[in-house]
Amino acid sequence: MLPWDPKSDKIKRISMDKERSKAILNSVLIREKFLKERDEKEFATIFIENNYEIIKELITALMYLNGYKTLSHEYLISFLREFYKEFFEYEINLIDKLRILRNRIAYGGVFSRT
Repeated sequence: MLPWDPKSDKIKRISMDKERSKAILNSVLIREKFLKERDEKEFATIFIENNYEIIKELITALMYLNGYKTLSHEYLISFLREFYKEFFEYEINLIDKLRILRNRIAYGGVFSRT
């Protein structure tokens, strides 16, 4: 994971956007509802992808509330590490491992079995 670097061209300073954050939270609720209606064991790969997407979207909403934007998943996680110290390092590392696994699923055809 990349260290937080506000000078990176992959991180943009924007105006705080509460409406965008609310819209993201609504999409998170839809993803959560979708997951609750599915069998976790039968659809393990989809659960991994969607749970990571939920986490990613929640961090994105936090970034909008703090006046930042990035398309880099690594910088999303480093943002959380930098500005939300209530998260333990092992939680940050777990999110990063989910990022890597989701990448392998999405781009490498990795399939998770329970």
